[in-house]
Amino acid sequence: MGHDATVCFCGVVGALLLTKTSNVAFERVIPWLLMFATALFIWGNQLNKHLMTWSTHSNRHGAVRLGFFALLALIAVYGGFFNAGLGILLLSYTSLAGYRTINEMNALKLLYSSTISCSAIGIFLWHGLIQWQETLSLLTGTLVGGYAAGALSTRIPAAVIRTLIIGISVAVTAYFFTNSGRGASYGNGPTTQ
Repeated sequence: MGHDATVCFCGVVGALLLTKTSNVAFERVIPWLLMFATALFIWGNQLNKHLMTWSTHSNRHGAVRLGFFALLALIAVYGGFFNAGLGILLLSYTSLAGYRTINEMNALKLLYSSTISCSAIGIFLWHGLIQWQETLSLLTGTLVGGYAAGALSTRIPAAVIRTLIIGISVAVTAYFFTNSGRGASYGNGPTTQ
């Protein structure tokens, strides 16, 4: 199964998990996942160097490749389940997988994110869980923001973009840790407590 098929299938799995998850469980896990994603993005290059050194000295290229495939599958399940912070996770994945140019990383992030989101949306439509007014507003903002981000990312130095991503990631993670368990309405898991 290729990467695109894997992220599509795993996005469906994540969405199905969400339809069976309580709000309490949902709120408890999210800050930890975001913290993991932020750390992976910050230190992904160093970790990647160690993994590449290990794989060349141990002749375990297959194990490393399988590890990256499994990591992408887990990220896709996460994306189908929650989606917030998915961009951070996907950028972290691309960094860890050895991609170095921010434009290449953004292109893969957009491809995988779109695939995961569309597969999850299909499940939510099937289960009648879409709030159309909010969805249309969010879709409009996502399309405009995605287009603008793509255009701006070619004009802003990569180091500045990386710093902005790290700053936003830390802020979002702190927000979720601060509001987790307080009944904050940042997640709308479909089941009750």
